[in-house]
Amino acid sequence: MSKQMDLEGTITDIDIMYHGRPIFRKHVSDNWGFNELLIAKKLYEHPLPHNVRIYHVYDTPCLKYIDMEFLGSDKKTYKTDIFYDDIWKAILELHEQRIIYIDLKSDNVGYSDIDKCWKLFDYDCSGICNDACNQWIIKPPFYYNYKEAIKLVYKLDVNIMEIVPEMYTFPDFRKIDTVLYEHYKEQRSVKNKNKSSTSSSI
Repeated sequence: MSKQMDLEGTITDIDIMYHGRPIFRKHVSDNWGFNELLIAKKLYEHPLPHNVRIYHVYDTPCLKYIDMEFLGSDKKTYKTDIFYDDIWKAILELHEQRIIYIDLKSDNVGYSDIDKCWKLFDYDCSGICNDACNQWIIKPPFYYNYKEAIKLVYKLDVNIMEIVPEMYTFPDFRKIDTVLYEHYKEQRSVKNKNKSSTSSSI
Protein backbone atom coordinates (compact mmCIF):
# COMPACT_ATOMS: atom_id res chain seq x y z
CA MET A 1 0.00 0.00 0.00
CA SER A 2 1.29 3.46 -0.90
CA LYS A 3 1.57 6.21 1.72
CA GLN A 4 1.53 9.97 1.75
CA MET A 5 2.67 12.58 4.24
CA ASP A 6 0.76 15.85 4.38
CA LEU A 7 2.14 19.25 5.38
CA GLU A 8 1.39 18.53 9.06
CA GLY A 9 3.42 15.31 8.96
CA THR A 10 0.39 13.01 9.10
CA ILE A 11 0.88 9.76 7.17
CA THR A 12 -2.10 8.10 5.46
CA ASP A 13 -2.71 5.35 2.89
CA ILE A 14 -3.29 6.31 -0.75
CA ASP A 15 -4.47 4.18 -3.65
CA ILE A 16 -1.74 5.19 -6.13
CA MET A 17 0.99 3.01 -7.63
CA TYR A 18 3.93 3.59 -9.95
CA HIS A 19 4.15 0.82 -12.56
CA GLY A 20 2.67 -1.58 -10.02
CA ARG A 21 4.98 -0.46 -7.20
CA PRO A 22 3.91 1.34 -4.03
CA ILE A 23 5.10 4.92 -3.64
CA PHE A 24 5.65 7.43 -0.88
CA ARG A 25 4.18 10.85 -1.64
CA LYS A 26 5.54 13.75 0.39
CA HIS A 27 3.72 17.08 0.29
CA VAL A 28 5.93 20.14 0.66
CA SER A 29 5.47 23.88 0.76
CA ASP A 30 7.51 26.97 -0.05
CA ASN A 31 8.10 27.47 3.67
CA TRP A 32 8.84 23.86 4.57
CA GLY A 33 10.56 21.52 2.15
CA PHE A 34 11.69 24.03 -0.47
CA ASN A 35 15.21 22.56 -0.44
CA GLU A 36 13.85 19.04 -0.76
CA LEU A 37 11.76 20.01 -3.78
CA LEU A 38 14.81 21.39 -5.60
CA ILE A 39 16.95 18.40 -4.64
CA ALA A 40 14.21 15.98 -5.72
CA LYS A 41 14.27 17.63 -9.14
CA LYS A 42 18.04 17.11 -9.34
CA LEU A 43 17.68 13.46 -8.30
CA TYR A 44 14.92 12.95 -10.86
CA GLU A 45 17.23 14.25 -13.59
CA HIS A 46 20.30 12.47 -12.19
CA PRO A 47 19.20 9.26 -10.39
CA LEU A 48 21.70 8.03 -7.80
CA PRO A 49 21.91 4.28 -7.01
CA HIS A 50 22.04 4.69 -3.21
CA ASN A 51 19.52 7.50 -2.90
CA VAL A 52 15.76 7.09 -3.10
CA ARG A 53 14.28 6.93 -6.60
CA ILE A 54 12.24 10.01 -7.48
CA TYR A 55 9.27 9.11 -9.69
CA HIS A 56 7.61 12.49 -10.07
CA VAL A 57 7.87 16.07 -8.78
CA TYR A 58 4.65 18.06 -8.86
CA ASP A 59 5.30 21.77 -8.43
CA THR A 60 2.52 24.32 -8.85
CA PRO A 61 1.73 27.48 -6.85
CA CYS A 62 -1.16 25.68 -5.09
CA LEU A 63 0.17 22.15 -4.69
CA LYS A 64 3.64 20.66 -4.38
CA TYR A 65 4.58 17.05 -3.72
CA ILE A 66 7.25 14.45 -4.45
CA ASP A 67 6.45 10.87 -5.45
CA MET A 68 9.30 8.56 -4.54
CA GLU A 69 10.24 4.94 -4.06
CA PHE A 70 8.70 3.29 -1.01
CA LEU A 71 11.60 2.12 1.16
CA GLY A 72 11.47 -0.58 3.85
CA SER A 73 13.19 -0.57 7.21
CA ASP A 74 13.75 -4.17 8.28
CA LYS A 75 15.63 -6.83 6.32
CA LYS A 76 16.59 -10.31 7.50
CA THR A 77 19.73 -10.00 5.39
CA TYR A 78 20.87 -6.92 7.35
CA LYS A 79 24.65 -6.70 7.70
CA THR A 80 26.28 -3.81 9.50
CA ASP A 81 29.22 -3.36 7.13
CA ILE A 82 26.96 -3.33 4.06
CA PHE A 83 24.59 -0.91 5.80
CA TYR A 84 27.36 1.62 6.49
CA ASP A 85 28.96 1.09 3.08
CA ASP A 86 25.67 1.83 1.32
CA ILE A 87 25.14 5.00 3.36
CA TRP A 88 28.64 6.26 2.60
CA LYS A 89 28.14 5.57 -1.12
CA ALA A 90 24.88 7.54 -0.95
CA ILE A 91 26.65 10.52 0.61
CA LEU A 92 29.45 10.44 -1.99
CA GLU A 93 26.87 10.26 -4.80
CA LEU A 94 25.18 13.36 -3.42
CA HIS A 95 28.51 15.17 -3.20
CA GLU A 96 29.06 14.52 -6.90
CA GLN A 97 25.85 16.49 -7.47
CA ARG A 98 27.08 19.14 -4.98
CA ILE A 99 24.39 18.17 -2.47
CA ILE A 100 25.40 18.19 1.20
CA TYR A 101 23.10 15.82 3.08
CA ILE A 102 23.63 16.86 6.75
CA ASP A 103 20.57 15.06 8.20
CA LEU A 104 21.96 11.54 8.70
CA LYS A 105 19.92 9.47 11.15
CA SER A 106 18.34 6.03 11.13
CA ASP A 107 14.90 7.50 10.39
CA ASN A 108 16.25 8.71 7.03
CA VAL A 109 17.65 5.36 5.86
CA GLY A 110 15.53 2.70 4.17
CA TYR A 111 15.99 -0.55 2.27
CA SER A 112 15.20 -0.72 -1.45
CA ASP A 113 13.62 -3.99 -2.55
CA ILE A 114 14.15 -2.83 -6.14
CA ASP A 115 17.90 -2.21 -5.94
CA LYS A 116 18.66 -4.47 -2.96
CA CYS A 117 20.58 -1.83 -1.04
CA TRP A 118 20.16 0.74 1.72
CA LYS A 119 19.30 4.26 0.58
CA LEU A 120 19.04 7.78 1.94
CA PHE A 121 15.89 9.86 1.66
CA ASP A 122 14.44 13.05 3.20
CA TYR A 123 16.43 16.04 1.92
CA ASP A 124 14.65 18.95 3.60
CA CYS A 125 17.68 19.68 5.81
CA SER A 126 20.17 19.38 2.94
CA GLY A 127 21.83 22.12 0.92
CA ILE A 128 23.35 22.62 -2.52
CA CYS A 129 26.81 24.16 -2.88
CA ASN A 130 29.08 25.41 -5.64
CA ASP A 131 31.68 23.26 -7.43
CA ALA A 132 34.37 24.21 -4.89
CA CYS A 133 32.03 23.12 -2.06
CA ASN A 134 32.72 26.31 -0.11
CA GLN A 135 29.68 28.48 -0.87
CA TRP A 136 25.99 27.70 -0.60
CA ILE A 137 23.82 28.00 -3.68
CA ILE A 138 20.84 26.72 -1.70
CA LYS A 139 21.62 27.17 1.99
CA PRO A 140 20.48 24.41 4.35
CA PRO A 141 18.50 25.27 7.46
CA PHE A 142 20.92 25.50 10.39
CA TYR A 143 19.16 22.86 12.48
CA TYR A 144 20.52 20.50 15.12
CA ASN A 145 22.70 18.32 12.86
CA TYR A 146 24.38 21.32 11.26
CA LYS A 147 25.24 22.62 14.72
CA GLU A 148 26.41 19.16 15.73
CA ALA A 149 28.83 19.15 12.80
CA ILE A 150 30.22 22.50 13.97
CA LYS A 151 30.64 21.14 17.48
CA LEU A 152 32.49 18.05 16.21
CA VAL A 153 34.76 19.89 13.75
CA TYR A 154 35.64 22.72 16.13
CA LYS A 155 35.69 20.41 19.19
CA LEU A 156 33.45 22.77 21.14
CA ASP A 157 32.58 21.97 24.74
CA VAL A 158 29.23 23.77 24.73
CA ASN A 159 25.55 22.97 24.52
CA ILE A 160 24.65 22.52 20.84
CA MET A 161 21.70 24.89 21.19
CA GLU A 162 24.12 27.69 22.14
CA ILE A 163 26.06 27.41 18.87
CA VAL A 164 25.54 30.26 16.39
CA PRO A 165 26.22 28.69 12.94
CA GLU A 166 27.00 32.03 11.26
CA MET A 167 30.09 32.33 13.47
CA TYR A 168 31.74 29.24 11.95
CA THR A 169 32.90 28.34 8.46
CA PHE A 170 33.75 25.13 6.61
CA PRO A 171 36.46 25.42 3.91
CA ASP A 172 34.83 22.34 2.35
CA PHE A 173 31.17 21.61 3.12
CA ARG A 174 31.71 17.90 2.45
CA LYS A 175 33.42 17.82 5.85
CA ILE A 176 29.97 18.25 7.42
CA ASP A 177 28.76 14.92 6.06
CA THR A 178 32.05 13.20 6.85
CA VAL A 179 32.04 14.08 10.55
CA LEU A 180 28.31 13.36 10.90
CA TYR A 181 28.75 9.98 9.22
CA GLU A 182 31.57 8.98 11.57
CA HIS A 183 29.60 10.28 14.55
CA TYR A 184 26.52 8.31 13.44
CA LYS A 185 28.55 5.09 13.23
CA GLU A 186 30.07 5.73 16.64
CA GLN A 187 26.72 6.46 18.27
CA ARG A 188 25.11 3.35 16.76
CA SER A 189 28.04 1.21 17.89
CA VAL A 190 27.69 2.46 21.46
CA LYS A 191 23.93 1.91 21.36
CA ASN A 192 24.33 -1.64 20.04
CA LYS A 193 26.95 -2.47 22.70
CA ASN A 194 24.63 -1.20 25.40
CA LYS A 195 21.81 -3.35 24.03
CA SER A 196 24.06 -6.44 23.98
CA SER A 197 25.24 -5.72 27.51
CA THR A 198 21.69 -5.34 28.78
CA SER A 199 20.53 -8.52 27.02
CA SER A 200 23.41 -10.60 28.40
CA SER A 201 22.77 -9.42 31.94
CA ILE A 202 19.09 -10.38 31.95
